Amino acid sequence: MKKFFFLLLFITISIKINSQPPKPAKGFRWVLYDKYSDEFNGTSLNTSKWRNTFLTGWQGRPPARFESSAVSVKDGTMQLKSGKLDSPQGNYTMFGGAVTSVDENAHFGYYEAKMKSSKIAMSSTFWLSNSKQNYYTSNCTSDSYSQELDIVEAVGDTRNQSSSFRTKQKSNTHFRYIPCGESDETFYSNGTESNELSSEVWEDYHTYGMYWKNTKSATFYSDGRLGETVSFNTTIDANPFDRPMFIAMVSETYNWLTPYPTDTELNNDAINTVYYDWVRSYRLTPIFGAEGSIPLENNDFENGDLTNWTGWGGTIRNVTSTDVYEGIYAAHIKGNGAHEYAVILKPNTTYNLKCFAKVVSGNVILGAKENIIGGAILASKHLTNTTYEQADLEFTTGTETKIKFYFYTQSDANEAFGDNFEVIEKNTIVTKAPIFTEDIDFNTTPTVTNGNTSLTVSYNYKANVNREINFYVHDAANNEVYKKTVNGLEGFGNNEITFSLTNALANDTYKVVADIRPNGGTDAQIIDKVTSSQLVLSSASFIKNNVNIELFPNPASGLVHIKTEFLEGITTVSVHNLLGQNIMNSKFENNNLDLDISSLKNKGLYFITFINNGKSIVKKLMIK
Repeated sequence: MKKFFFLLLFITISIKINSQPPKPAKGFRWVLYDKYSDEFNGTSLNTSKWRNTFLTGWQGRPPARFESSAVSVKDGTMQLKSGKLDSPQGNYTMFGGAVTSVDENAHFGYYEAKMKSSKIAMSSTFWLSNSKQNYYTSNCTSDSYSQELDIVEAVGDTRNQSSSFRTKQKSNTHFRYIPCGESDETFYSNGTESNELSSEVWEDYHTYGMYWKNTKSATFYSDGRLGETVSFNTTIDANPFDRPMFIAMVSETYNWLTPYPTDTELNNDAINTVYYDWVRSYRLTPIFGAEGSIPLENNDFENGDLTNWTGWGGTIRNVTSTDVYEGIYAAHIKGNGAHEYAVILKPNTTYNLKCFAKVVSGNVILGAKENIIGGAILASKHLTNTTYEQADLEFTTGTETKIKFYFYTQSDANEAFGDNFEVIEKNTIVTKAPIFTEDIDFNTTPTVTNGNTSLTVSYNYKANVNREINFYVHDAANNEVYKKTVNGLEGFGNNEITFSLTNALANDTYKVVADIRPNGGTDAQIIDKVTSSQLVLSSASFIKNNVNIELFPNPASGLVHIKTEFLEGITTVSVHNLLGQNIMNSKFENNNLDLDISSLKNKGLYFITFINNGKSIVKKLMIK
């Protein structure tokens, strides 16, 4: 029987607790979107990003009116302070505050805020919405609609009608529709309150997040814990959340939330204020793609088919492995026809459509157009190069956000190949806050295959700026037998990559080491480093470990919930501190365990080792 030993690497590190988005899909990274992010470390609201009024001009729901004077930035927070109006203004007798983003083009991505609610009968909220727009139907051109994604609606008042507004993450999604010839708005809604908080919304800061994945669904998170995925209501539209939005942070009254705050409560600064420590937004970007790259599934045809692509015509319109720019597959088109790809982009925004193209005969047209009936062509260019070259087409969207790009041959005599298509938003590079604790880790134990000539590494990392990642293979005598360097581009990345080894590895015991450092940095500048389990190579190939282990909450102070998949039989668990001392042991069967770490009094970083069927995995745990 082969034995697998886990080597714990203990290093001195500086510990800083930061929230972070969920692990991205393999092959992607989360990149901070500065336009909709703010640490609120100044002394006034950043007016290039935010306004202290509601974007659409809404004044607030009586009896509370939005007042710009309610908004302040101090002590590292943005604050919305409620109070009593000096004199009534119509139906308004009190005031709250509203902060909304200057721009209205926040789109698919991850959005989160760390905030603490007031303790009065007014809301403390974080949400996305957009302005009303016509909803054209076959028999009416005056329908209108807007969209709203409520990441959290909290009410700290102990008298409120539902305690879940104090104790849970209350989230909702609304398709807000006004039918033809009517004035009343109907809400088509689906919501959730699945996440129970560790303390009430007014007692502590909590982090509320949402992954707006596509036009059909969003997943909600609180304090780093996965909540529920909500499918949007499709009564009116099959893709109800297609348009970009603005961000809103608001304190308001609800007509169902009575009694309203008293004068005494409104004048009590200990309970009348909502605090926002920060708000952060992230865009999902290909792992090695330029910042601003729009995620396109199967953009390189490596699925081996035309998944996610559409098209028409062509005596040949398929994928091929005989003439590619990179990888195994590329697109092939011959005769009058086109490969097409539909995307949803921001309005009034400039993009670059890029691809690698090779023209066999005639020419091919690379273009972008509005993906509606009679939609305008935004830009196009003729390509004639007979070897693979990168084509770059710049185009600017109008008010229409549904866009289609195409790779088009005009006649039966035309033939071309295309590969590695990408769409990149122009002018997106800015200086950003260093929000990540930079590190690197293996997702699973690296594997060696193909007669010991291929190394597959699945890893994740966090980097505040572009970094360098190095992978090394060391033999049993700690000699370096292989090294590979890849880009660790800014953000929270998750990737799996296979390297072709220079020489086949002899049967021996090996370990894989990974580090992250500044570009061109020395060993003395290593930011973080991780060492894999030992790989024992023999005539039998190493079995790939597909186990996924999640710890939550993390950081923790009491019970740690351990969720795993694909484990069989008994798993032993050991906890080590930074000195390598084994301070706790446990075991469990199947795939779930609650580990009580309340006896561990020293705060800081610990390592939890899981051993199952002779294989080991280590996870980091922060104790607060």
